[in-house]
Amino acid sequence: MQTSPVREKPRRLFQVAALLVPSLFGAIAIAALMIHQERLVVNWKTFSFQFQEPPIYVEEPTHEVTGYRYLFDEELGWRNIPNWTASTSGRRLTINSKGLRDHEYPYEKPPGKKRVLVLGDSYTWGYGVENDAIFTEVLERLLEKDGKPWEVLNSGVSGYGTDQEYLWFKREGVKYQPDLVVVAFFVLNDPNNNIGSIQYSLGKPVFLDTNLTRIQPPVLNPGKMREEVPGLSPLDMSVSLLHAIQRTCAEIGARLLVMKFGFHGTPPDAGNAAFDSAFKAGVTAISDTLYFDLDAECENRNLSFYKMIEGNDDGHWNAYGHKLVGEMLHDFLDKNADQLMPQQQLNSP
Repeated sequence: MQTSPVREKPRRLFQVAALLVPSLFGAIAIAALMIHQERLVVNWKTFSFQFQEPPIYVEEPTHEVTGYRYLFDEELGWRNIPNWTASTSGRRLTINSKGLRDHEYPYEKPPGKKRVLVLGDSYTWGYGVENDAIFTEVLERLLEKDGKPWEVLNSGVSGYGTDQEYLWFKREGVKYQPDLVVVAFFVLNDPNNNIGSIQYSLGKPVFLDTNLTRIQPPVLNPGKMREEVPGLSPLDMSVSLLHAIQRTCAEIGARLLVMKFGFHGTPPDAGNAAFDSAFKAGVTAISDTLYFDLDAECENRNLSFYKMIEGNDDGHWNAYGHKLVGEMLHDFLDKNADQLMPQQQLNSP
C-alpha cells in the first residue's frame, strides 16, 4: 500500500525536530557554561559576543578563614573581582561592576558633582567591616550632611602597595575625573611593599628604581615568583611614587592629599620616629600636595587604639575606628578647604 504524502510530511518534521531540539538545548547549555566560566562575554545591549581566556582567581593564604578572593592581573598582581558578593568576618562585602568596594559610579562625573577618589590597601578596602561602615562611606555621608555635592569613591584593594595604587590610578582611576585624590598610606607596611615583588605570597609589580623603570612582564603568572630587586630604599621609592601620583593628578586637574597612619598605638621607637619625620619632609616637598598625619590627630584627640581595633584580631580598624577616621578626615578637609581646592573650594556649592 502506498504511503500518503500528507501523512509523511509531519513524520519528517518530527524527525528533524527530534534531532534539532537536543542540539539547540546542548548549544544553550554550552553557551551558559562559557558565560558562567567568563570565557564568553555577552553585551546584552548590543547583543554582541566576545570570547576571552578564562579568568584566573587568586587567594590569600588565610582564604579558608577570610574567604577573600581576587582576580589575577598581569599588571597589578591582583584586583577586586567585579560583581562579587561575599562576607568579611560575617559582614556583607560587595564589589561593584567596575571592581570597587563601593556603590555603582559611572566613569563620567555627574553635572554639579565633585569627587574624592581614595587609594589604599586593606584599611581603605574595609577589611573586617560592613560595606556602610568603611571610612569612605562615613566621609561621604558627612559631606552630604554638610550639603556639599561630593562623591567619595573607594578604590582600596587589600594588600596593595603605593606602586599598585599608582598603576591602577593611571589605568582606571583617572577615568572617574576626581577633584581630590587621597592616598591612605599605611606606614607600617606600604614602604616595604613598594620595594617588594611578593605580598600575600602573590606576585606583584615592582619598579627597578626611583625613576619608576618597569620590569617586563610586570607580574609573573601565579605560582611563579620574581626575585626581589636589591638596593631599593623604601622611603625614596614611596616618595617617588607619590610624586608620580601627584603628576598624574596635575594632568587631570586634581589635588593630592596623603593621609599617613600606622604608628598610633605602637611603642615609641627611634627608627619609626626618624622614618616618620623623613617621610613627612619628602611628602610636604611635593608641589600641590597636602599631608594629613592621622597618627598625630589620633594622639591629639587622645583616642584609644585598642577601641579602634577591638574585635578585629588582625589590627584593622573596626566600625568604630572607621567612624573616627571618617570624621577626622572630614574635619581636615573642612579646615583646609582653601588649600585643597584653590580654584574650586571644597565648601562651594
